Amino acid sequence: MFKKLLSLFAFMGLMISAPAFSAEDVDSAYWANAEINEMVSKDVMALDADNKFNPEASVSRGDFVKMLTKVLGHKDLEVTVQNPYTDINSETENFNEIMKSEELGLVYGYPDKTFRPDNKMIKAEVTSVMSHITKNVAAEDNILVDFTDVDDIQAWAVTPYKKAVKLGLYVNYPDALQFEPKREITRAETAVLLAKLSKMLNVVKEEYVSPEKTLGTEHLNIHKDAETNTVVMTNTRKIINAGNIIKAEFFEPYKMKKSNVGDDAVFFIRNDVVTNEGTTVIPENTKLYANVEEIISPKWFNKNGEVKVKFTRMELPDGRTSELNGYVYNKREGFLRENPWKKVGAYTLGGAVIGTGAGMGLGAIDDNFGTGAAIGAPSGAGAGLITGLVTKGVNYSAKAGEAVYIKLLEDVTINEDL
Repeated sequence: MFKKLLSLFAFMGLMISAPAFSAEDVDSAYWANAEINEMVSKDVMALDADNKFNPEASVSRGDFVKMLTKVLGHKDLEVTVQNPYTDINSETENFNEIMKSEELGLVYGYPDKTFRPDNKMIKAEVTSVMSHITKNVAAEDNILVDFTDVDDIQAWAVTPYKKAVKLGLYVNYPDALQFEPKREITRAETAVLLAKLSKMLNVVKEEYVSPEKTLGTEHLNIHKDAETNTVVMTNTRKIINAGNIIKAEFFEPYKMKKSNVGDDAVFFIRNDVVTNEGTTVIPENTKLYANVEEIISPKWFNKNGEVKVKFTRMELPDGRTSELNGYVYNKREGFLRENPWKKVGAYTLGGAVIGTGAGMGLGAIDDNFGTGAAIGAPSGAGAGLITGLVTKGVNYSAKAGEAVYIKLLEDVTINEDL
């Protein structure tokens, strides 16, 4: 009975962890399953009324434009251009998306002033569009030499194919060495290509991609007490939301006794800060700058000195900077301070050593060293403990490399290096 219950729970676990998307004609072993899943879940592509994806079906020009504008983030683009085509009107399927394409200059019509939205896209045409919307890159003249059907590429598509290979924006399946440029592209191939493009929006020319295309939300796992762990990803920046807690280290030694209000304290990120999903948010060796806002001197009865610092900016290794509003996160939020028991422990240990020595000296009088040590150690430790508790506290200091946690009070925006 117990084994049956375990089997049932395991089955239920599989059901819970399975993705919400499931097309009847695309199983988990299908070569483009992951990309199809992604594009459907992001509403770039859709299943039909029978819950089928039809992966081997071809793609019309109108449908391709609709998918492309979604990937580029133009859901709410305002269209100001007039319809220049004679074969489409407001009743035409995908008319709005075709007009968005016309506004942006994504996919052109034909010289006879038609758009032909039902025409099927061939692979060379799709490659040409990918080349058209992406930034210029230098491709080697012989970059296509290893492909076996390079002679089938039409003259107008040779340069686009060189660029596509350089950027990795092409799909060759099942033969990795064949382009099949004249064949109609399938929905599965289109899903793979658009999934690639969605992860490479930084190579798309600025005029074609939405200025703030949200790619999704990822998560950090740095401190269990963080109020949030989310990072919003867009094509132009990464936004670490307020409430996150990040870890940094002192860049150089810090001594409270030599510091004044208004001074800067410098910290750094030792290792890449990476989301659970695998994206590097803050690169290693990024510097964090803080300003000393307040210094509280040590007081009697073991009240250690404290330093309040406010973090103000972040400087990445490549020189990019971001505003940073945050405080040190600990029980006394915002303040750097020594462990209050650090000095007490030192006094206690010291007292124990002194007490042991004194006890052994007294024990020497009657040749009873062991008894003297046994009496002297706890007596000295007790005296040391009392001394540590009632004397003045210590100033704060830190070694280079000593870690601190920083709570973000506002979102931190890191612009992409485009």
